[in-house]
Amino acid sequence: MAQTVASMNLARDQRWLDAKALYRQSGRRTGCLYLCGYVIEIGLKAAYFELATAADVELAGKDLTQLCRHPERLPEFSRARADFVAPYGHCLPGWLSLLEQARSRSGRNTSNDLMLEVSGLVATVIWSPGLRYAVEPVLQEELNSVYRTAERIVNNNRQLVS
Repeated sequence: MAQTVASMNLARDQRWLDAKALYRQSGRRTGCLYLCGYVIEIGLKAAYFELATAADVELAGKDLTQLCRHPERLPEFSRARADFVAPYGHCLPGWLSLLEQARSRSGRNTSNDLMLEVSGLVATVIWSPGLRYAVEPVLQEELNSVYRTAERIVNNNRQLVS
């Protein structure tokens, strides 16, 4: 399956529907937090790749796996791959940093309301795919914060690229 910005956004929306279903179920906070983290991650990745590939007609709207064959087209992505993308593709601070760089490079403000909210969340909440093994309950306050940010990313995702 081709991985495009559009397919990433569709996956983000599907994970969001799953997260909302768990949010409504009492005692399903860890699973909900896990999925909300993916919603945020996919939202950041899709926004980054949309901005980063916009000026490259050979990459814009195409299968993003091409970047593995042409990493030189996105210098910040190339540099970051060694740090977090390849081994730890789920690094929220790393994807946020890449998005901020792409926004800056394209002349966009790096501190709109949604970017500031995501930045604050990423600085305070520890999220990783390792949550799939968690047995400790997630605090409701922590879940509410992550859930609210995930919801804003889904409902206002254009703010990440505008």
